[in-house]
Amino acid sequence: PAIKYALIALAISAVWILFEHFMGWNTTRHDIGQYTRMLPMVLFWVLIFVAVNQSRGSRETYSFNEGLRDGLLMSLLYCAGFTLVILLYQKFLNPDFFTTLKAFTLEQMKAANATDAEIESSMKSMEMSFSDSPVSYFLLFVFSFGWGLILSAIAAREIGRAHV
Repeated sequence: PAIKYALIALAISAVWILFEHFMGWNTTRHDIGQYTRMLPMVLFWVLIFVAVNQSRGSRETYSFNEGLRDGLLMSLLYCAGFTLVILLYQKFLNPDFFTTLKAFTLEQMKAANATDAEIESSMKSMEMSFSDSPVSYFLLFVFSFGWGLILSAIAAREIGRAHV
């Protein structure tokens, strides 16, 4: 189930990213995209619980370690695949993503009367997270996998407890 649900989540995420792109939500409508970009991660988080529950199935025993292993396998596969999808998206389909997102964010911050220090801090954070650099892709993987690890531990604990 871990591999199956990782691939399902990855396929849905890739299709969703293409849908967002063609709707303009990651090109000219970042006001919408700033919210819709969260859907693939939320889907991934939910499917961790589904995968661990499916792995548990009707087995007599299912230890925390087994649940954690299943969740981590799903997280590793999904996060590696998702990072690759984002890399391909930014390299080939939307190479202007960072530029347009940066301009949108700067415009919003100026409209909110952000200080120069706040703007500078936000721009540095964006550079690290979205700049199409090896560091930004590494951080995407690490943070996605970190959340996957946390939710895998919660799923393993709660699903194991629910079947006792």
